[in-house]
Amino acid sequence: MTDLVLRGRLDVPASTSNLGPGFDFLGLALSLPLVVEFELHPGPGELVLSALEGEAVVWPGGPENLLLRAFARAREAFDAPRLHGELRARSAIPVARGLGSSGAAIAAGLALGAHGARRSATLAELLRLGLEIEGHPDNVCAALAGGCTLSVPRPDGGVCLVRQALAPALGFVLAWPRTPLATARARERSCPHTSRSRTRSRTRGGSRSCSKGYAAPTPSSWHSAARIASTCATDCP
Repeated sequence: MTDLVLRGRLDVPASTSNLGPGFDFLGLALSLPLVVEFELHPGPGELVLSALEGEAVVWPGGPENLLLRAFARAREAFDAPRLHGELRARSAIPVARGLGSSGAAIAAGLALGAHGARRSATLAELLRLGLEIEGHPDNVCAALAGGCTLSVPRPDGGVCLVRQALAPALGFVLAWPRTPLATARARERSCPHTSRSRTRSRTRGGSRSCSKGYAAPTPSSWHSAARIASTCATDCP
C-alpha cells in the first residue's frame, strides 16, 4: 500500500425486512441514506468519528459504535494495513424503528474496512462478516447488495443470497413511530407461545418458496405474534 491519503464518500441505504414469509431473511433496500465521508491515512493511529449528524447524533461514539466495529473487523479479516483518520457520518435512517440503521452502519464499516486491503473482498465475504456482527442477515445484506434480497445463513457461517427482481412501477411509502423500539426489545414483546426458533424454521420453508418466485402461506400462529407484538399483550392465537 502506498502513502496515499484515502478521501471519499460512501452512501449506504436503509432497509426493511420481515417481508411476507421472509422473517429475518427477506430485506429491501430503501432510499433513506447513511452518508459517511472519510479521510484515512496509512499507518498506526486512531480512527475517530469526528462528526455525527442527522439521525446519527444518537449513535455511540466509542468502540461500541457498529461502524467502527465493522471497520476493525474487516481490516482484521482481510489482513489490511493499518489506517488512521476520521469519519463523518450523516444519517437519514431513524434508529430503532425497523429501518436497518444498524445494518447500514455495519455495511458502511465493512465496505470502508475492506478499502485498501491487499486483496479485493468479495460480496460473499462481506455478507458473512455482516451476519457475524449483526446476527441476522436481512438488513445488512440488503444494505450491502442493494435491491430486494433473500439471504439465508449457511451452516458454515456464510450467506446464500438470492436477488429478488422488483416491478419497475412498484413504489413504497414509509412511516415509523415516534417512539424507538430496538429489535431485541421488539422480540421480547412477541407472542410468548411462539418460539423464535420455531418461527425461523417455518420461515425457511417460506423463504425457499419465495426464491422460486411465488409466495408461501404464512402461518397465523406466528405471523401476527412476530409482526404486531402489541396485539399479543392479552391474547395469542
